[in-house]
Amino acid sequence: MIEVFLSIGTNSGNRFKNIKECIDIIQLNPSIEYITCSKIYETVPMYNSKQNKFLNLILKIKTSVKPMELLGETKSIEFKMGRTMNILKNQPRLIDIDILSYGNIMINNDDLIIPHPKIIERAFVLKPWSDIDPNYKLPEINKTISELISNLDINSNIIKLYDKNL
Repeated sequence: MIEVFLSIGTNSGNRFKNIKECIDIIQLNPSIEYITCSKIYETVPMYNSKQNKFLNLILKIKTSVKPMELLGETKSIEFKMGRTMNILKNQPRLIDIDILSYGNIMINNDDLIIPHPKIIERAFVLKPWSDIDPNYKLPEINKTISELISNLDINSNIIKLYDKNL
């Protein structure tokens, strides 16, 4: 079993329900062992500010599913939950699941890049990740999640703890 970190986000519909449903579906997969998840954070959109705020969290799992199969599983969950694929990037989404890391494996192809290439600039990934594994080191970066988050300017206008827990 390989340790994997997933980022889950939503900014459409009932955001809390979307997060909960997504985690419930993941937990039903017999090839995935749920370990823990972070607190939920409400965050402002980064790349397209003309949309609703997101709810984000990080999920820690263990799995025997290979990376490309896991990508297929995450896309299937997004589709089942009603996400539509938009040609334009950074649009509102019902659910978004990103594979952040997959053990110490590095992948760089047209369909999947692991570790996720934008981790170091995303407070909505680093803050919740620091809740559950602040000492995790990404392959080849040689900095912990805590060290990476200390390089960001995080204030309450960008990311704040959400008022509901799972």
